[in-house]
Amino acid sequence: MSAKRQFRIGLALERESIFARRLLEGMAAEAAVLSRAGTPLDLRFLHDRLLRDRDEMESFDAFVAQIQDAGMAAALKAARRPFVDVLMLRRFPWARVVNVDNEAIAAAAVEHFVSRRFTEFAFCGRSGVAYSDERRGAFAALLRKRGFPCRMYDPPKAAGRALASGGARRKGEAVDEPADARSLEKWAASLKPGTAVFCCQDLRAYQLMRACRAKGVRVPQDVAVLGVDDDPLFCSFTDPKLSSVDPNAEEVGREAVRALAESLRRTRGRTAARDVFVKPRGVTVRESTDVYRVDHPWLGKALEFIHRDPAACITAADVFAHVGLSHTIVDREFRSKLGTSVQKEIMKARLDRAAELLANTSIPVAEVAERSGFASFPYFCSSFSSRFRTTAVRYRELQKKKTKLHN
Repeated sequence: MSAKRQFRIGLALERESIFARRLLEGMAAEAAVLSRAGTPLDLRFLHDRLLRDRDEMESFDAFVAQIQDAGMAAALKAARRPFVDVLMLRRFPWARVVNVDNEAIAAAAVEHFVSRRFTEFAFCGRSGVAYSDERRGAFAALLRKRGFPCRMYDPPKAAGRALASGGARRKGEAVDEPADARSLEKWAASLKPGTAVFCCQDLRAYQLMRACRAKGVRVPQDVAVLGVDDDPLFCSFTDPKLSSVDPNAEEVGREAVRALAESLRRTRGRTAARDVFVKPRGVTVRESTDVYRVDHPWLGKALEFIHRDPAACITAADVFAHVGLSHTIVDREFRSKLGTSVQKEIMKARLDRAAELLANTSIPVAEVAERSGFASFPYFCSSFSSRFRTTAVRYRELQKKKTKLHN
């Protein structure tokens, strides 16, 4: 019995950023699954010379690329092979996209900030870059629906062109000295105290936090900063540590390989007919946003304690002990300032965590209940149904349908 033909997949990807590495991990994992299922794939890295070599390009069956410019897109198109773009630096009408869901990323940022009682918001990005512009537009639109304005950072034109080109993304001193460093410092100093800033990526957030430090703007006391990518390098090199949206890059890699495999199984030369956008895992909370905008410092301390770990099974009595005040004072301020009670806020934290796990993981519902701090599964089921007007199982199904419809 002859062995099945192995498909050669060319990878035109950088390998330095955490997003690319996690994406490649997802691709390798999915390629192994497909190989065991009877569609063997040979993943190979390309370089610039190969992209200009027509004969070499035709020796591949399909491509996954971070398309940097029109020339690269044209070279891939000319190869007449299936290919997907996993960068979306720009939109090319003939390129299929498998990428993160930028609207869902912006929604995660909005929910994170609003849950911490912020009322002042700003966005800091890289003008002219598709993913940054999409996050910017979605963030502002979602805030408008809630009645909040959003201040935008617009770099000087010359600096904006340099940032849009992407040339400074990983080059030594350019990381700490972006083309718009002085403009960024001026903008940081002008932010109203209590502003929550969503940055298009962790690198931009890292640069903003350095600008804040240069101007004496404290993070998170004066300004809260949130990035995207959950990159341990940039998140750890900031002081305080940077909160970030985890975009679920591994799943982007898996979906890219699935899209190509689907096309290869159908007709050679045809790319999967739909774009795919993967929802983020959620926000990894660190010190840069670990604050609540409330009148009394102890009230913020109580909220941080409640939301820090919903699985910890804390009680209202634990909250009173944590802030060192009587239940009468704490409950009165919760009702007066937040319109809720301590016990209701604890329940909200647990159910929000459950909804996040149901939407973004496939773990069993009973485990979701346990990870959300519910000791009783029947109590979890009744509480979840009461809050979301549906069962946990149905909620998960609806979230999956929404994702498919969006894709």
